Amino acid sequence: MIPSVSKTAIHNLQGKLLSNLSIVTDDFEELNRIDEFTLLNEIHFDPNSGILYSLPGNYTSGIRELAIINSTTNKGNLIRLPEMEKAGNFRVFFNTENAKSIEMEEYSLSIIDDKIYITCTIGSGVYRYDPTTNELEYFEFNHQLIPNEKTGEIINEVYSEKEFNAEYRKIRSQVSFLKLIWDNETSRFYRLAYKGVLGDQQIEPISYEVFLLAYSENMELIGEALIPDFNQVPESYFFKDGQLWSYVNVRDELGFAVFTFDF
Repeated sequence: MIPSVSKTAIHNLQGKLLSNLSIVTDDFEELNRIDEFTLLNEIHFDPNSGILYSLPGNYTSGIRELAIINSTTNKGNLIRLPEMEKAGNFRVFFNTENAKSIEMEEYSLSIIDDKIYITCTIGSGVYRYDPTTNELEYFEFNHQLIPNEKTGEIINEVYSEKEFNAEYRKIRSQVSFLKLIWDNETSRFYRLAYKGVLGDQQIEPISYEVFLLAYSENMELIGEALIPDFNQVPESYFFKDGQLWSYVNVRDELGFAVFTFDF
C-alpha cells in the first residue's frame, strides 16, 4: 500500500497497480467529523481482511482515535481511546501572528498476529483491538526503572519563544514510550523508551537514556533494562534474526545500530 492525500493504492512487488482505495471522509458518514488529512496517520492495510486501520484526530488537540475502514464496502467507524486522551494535556502550541508551531505526543499502530496494537509516547499503556471479536482492551504496567507516564502541568498555548522553550523542556525531560514490536525468535513483545538529559542552556536534550522493555505474549511486563552506552533516540527499530536493528546516520549514509541480547 502506498498512501497519499490524493490517492491511495495497492501495488504488487513488481509495481503493478492492483487496486485504488477510497479514504475520503465524505464517503464515510461516521468519519466526516475528522480532518481527512489525518486519516493517513499510522495508516496500515490488512491484506487478509481488506481493512484499513489508522489513527486520525485533530492536529491542535493532540488526541487520536482508531479508524477502521472497509476498503470493499466503503464503510468506516471510529473508536475512542480514552486512556490516551491525556496526551492532549502535553501538547504545546506556539501561536503568534508571524509564527506557529506545535509539539505533541506521538501515537503508533502495529498489526501483529491479526490484532491491532496502539501505543502513545505519553505512557506505557497499550491498547489491543481484536477485529474478530471487536474487543478493545487496555493494558497497564508497573515499571520500576522509569515512570509509567508523563506527569505535571503544561501550558498548552504560548505566545513567545521563551515560553515555548520552557514548556518543551518540561516534556522532553520526561519518559517517552515508543512503539511495540514482536520478536518471533523469543515469542516476546519489545519496545524502547527514553528520557532526555537536558543541558543548562540548550533547548534540545544533550543526550538520552534509552531503555529496553520486554512483555509476554499475554501483555505482562517481564523485563526492563537501561541500554548502556547508547545515548540517542532510536528510529524505526525492528527485529531481524533475533537482533534489534535501528537506523542510524553514519557519515551521512544509512547505517544500523544492531543489538544482540544474551538472556
